[in-house]
Amino acid sequence: MTTGAGRRGVRSRWIAQAAILPGMLLLFGGLVGSAAYSLVISFTDTGLMPSFTFVGLEQYRELFGNTRWLRATGNVAAYGIISVVATTALGTSLAVALDRGVRHEGIVRALVLYPFATSFIVTGVVWRWALDPTFGIDSLLRSAGLPATGIRWLSDPHTVIYALALAGVWHSAGVVMLIVLAGLRSIDPDIWRAARVDGIPSWRVYVSIVFPSLGPFWVTSMMILSVGVVKLHDLVVSMTNGGPGFASDVPARFIMDYLFERQSAGLASAGVVVMLSTVAIVVSPLLFMRSLKSAGRRRFGR
Repeated sequence: MTTGAGRRGVRSRWIAQAAILPGMLLLFGGLVGSAAYSLVISFTDTGLMPSFTFVGLEQYRELFGNTRWLRATGNVAAYGIISVVATTALGTSLAVALDRGVRHEGIVRALVLYPFATSFIVTGVVWRWALDPTFGIDSLLRSAGLPATGIRWLSDPHTVIYALALAGVWHSAGVVMLIVLAGLRSIDPDIWRAARVDGIPSWRVYVSIVFPSLGPFWVTSMMILSVGVVKLHDLVVSMTNGGPGFASDVPARFIMDYLFERQSAGLASAGVVVMLSTVAIVVSPLLFMRSLKSAGRRRFGR
């Protein structure tokens, strides 16, 4: 027999499911629907206006035969590796420094996190000015009587990706710091007390206990950073506009260019499908591993 409390519980679940239904429909229509539409268009010869003339894999053959696309994917891979590793390392270092105790922690935390509150457009403009040899950092060094770097960060094809990565690290190090700091603050203080009593050096506690416990927090921060890498567009447009030449071009800018300027929606959609597939291949194993761990914890009641 169903009790009154049981009926109220069933009714509450129905109300909760009805409340999230519009959001789920919007998500399905906006995300899954648009991805499916891009997949369909990528097999057609669509230009500016939709055309459903089937051309098979022709758009994909043209895409992977396009040297600009290959250069763009190489650039975003290089940017992703450099920026994700450097941002994680810097954010972790800042989090450890804050966790060890610094004066005016709230002010320091706000200052480091501030760049993340700005858009990539603003970040790009700031760093374009800072790296300008005429009135940027080099100019300040010369004014102070110090030797300038002499590096043409934004006009040299060999250094422009490093300049973009530098701006990306400056923008996102704060959010990694916050995530890792939350992980550090969740560690039992008794571990540190026991280590001090036993005379174990701090670096050994970090290597043996603390850092292995930060795995989920690093995965979370890397997923956030990876999403930013795939979406990389505004920073490139505001700093270099893809130049010099196509030395700093990225897939998002390639797709926007072919979609609106060159009016080749079929080729642009092929690029979208390739990028979505790449993200799915990278993210799916991480999500699968996390779901397995969650299922294991529920099974053993932990």
